[in-house]
Amino acid sequence: MHHDIDNEQKISVHWDGPIEINWKDEIDLSAFNIDGYVIYLICGTHGMYGKNVPLYIGKTEKNTVMNRIGQHLINWLKYEPDSVYIYAAAVQKFASWEDLPETYSRPDENLISAVEEILIYAHQPAYNKIHKSILSEKSRNIRVFNSGKRTALYPEISGFMFYQSGLQSRPLLNDDSEL
Repeated sequence: MHHDIDNEQKISVHWDGPIEINWKDEIDLSAFNIDGYVIYLICGTHGMYGKNVPLYIGKTEKNTVMNRIGQHLINWLKYEPDSVYIYAAAVQKFASWEDLPETYSRPDENLISAVEEILIYAHQPAYNKIHKSILSEKSRNIRVFNSGKRTALYPEISGFMFYQSGLQSRPLLNDDSEL
């Protein structure tokens, strides 16, 4: 597929946060109970990668960030050794830096999925399993501008960048692979 810079979808991913979850205090994620937040990032401590590193990037799946984090609390977040930090992001088509919207509405689910995929592929969060080894065609013509409280995320990523460099797939080692 040919890449045409004029047909590239430029996407603004505006991050807010963090909200700290430290297990000692009552957890209040009500600030993220907004339908316009459709992507979230969980940062925390990883034994190999250090402190306050991206652990997981996810999408809300027609839910709110608050509800998705609640599901993760039950399944795995409660086992984290240190505090974790939650960031939430709104996703919109990018016009210009001067025209960033004040409020965000929920975009199309296909766009949310493509943005989640390219964010995971580019940043390789420790706990994500899918989208780390291959970038699908739907993300090829997407350029993401991360703004706001983006923490350790790249300010700009492009699906075309990975395709042009031949990095649209990465071999992953299986458990029985030799180094």
